[in-house]
Amino acid sequence: MLTEAPRWRTYVGVLRDLAFLMTAADGLAERVGLVRFYVRQFLWNAGIGARQDVAVRFRGLVYVVAHSIELHAVAEVHRDKCYSRHADFLPAAGRTVVDIGGNVGVFAIFHASRGARVLSIEPNPDAYRRLEATVAANGLDDRVTALNVAVGAHNGTGRLAVPSGLSVLGAVRPIDRSSPGDAGAIEMVTLDELIADRGWRSVDVLKVDVEGGEADVLRGAGSALASIRRVVLEYHTSDLLGECRALLTRSGLHELEEIPMAAAIGMLYAAR
Repeated sequence: MLTEAPRWRTYVGVLRDLAFLMTAADGLAERVGLVRFYVRQFLWNAGIGARQDVAVRFRGLVYVVAHSIELHAVAEVHRDKCYSRHADFLPAAGRTVVDIGGNVGVFAIFHASRGARVLSIEPNPDAYRRLEATVAANGLDDRVTALNVAVGAHNGTGRLAVPSGLSVLGAVRPIDRSSPGDAGAIEMVTLDELIADRGWRSVDVLKVDVEGGEADVLRGAGSALASIRRVVLEYHTSDLLGECRALLTRSGLHELEEIPMAAAIGMLYAAR
């Protein structure tokens, strides 16, 4: 959900996240763990020590992160309620949830820890490693299936770009796989294929956060969209918002709300 911003604004955001996490954490042990992580973050940014994966506990759940921006996703879910502004989008036991753009697993365990079955997709191998670690640390392997692929309009190959090394800003764009051995190549599949492989007859919640590829995700779900009951997605331009609206409407989903966030970026809610 983040975009690259001036450094001062980034620092303000980090301090705001820390204030929320410290206030909302359960007990002293969680608060001490948070402080330790942010001190490490400061030292890493100053070039002291090598950046590494750290397990941080918040409200009884564990998040394996390597950057304070990955913890920002915790604030997005629990403070800003980016994906649950509507009560019907809150986690519920027995639901099937598809998480496109899983990052380190914050949204996935938000639902799985409350009894949902979750398919979480993360194309960035670095973030995917932490996604798997987060799921395992919370004992949710039986409820979360994680896949290291990208989702697009067609099956094929894409190239991952991660600005400034920030996993939350990573995006995959389709490429012509004509040159074997491309180190940045990522397998791309359609949402139709993913849901068919699961054998799910319906999906209760689809979340899409793919840094500009949201319309392509929907284009690759021509059949699957008919079985999806609720969609919450992040759009990145007004043109993409228009394309997503048209694709959702065509599939029989009606718009519940559009929530502008910043600079043509926002959230779109739709339901059947």
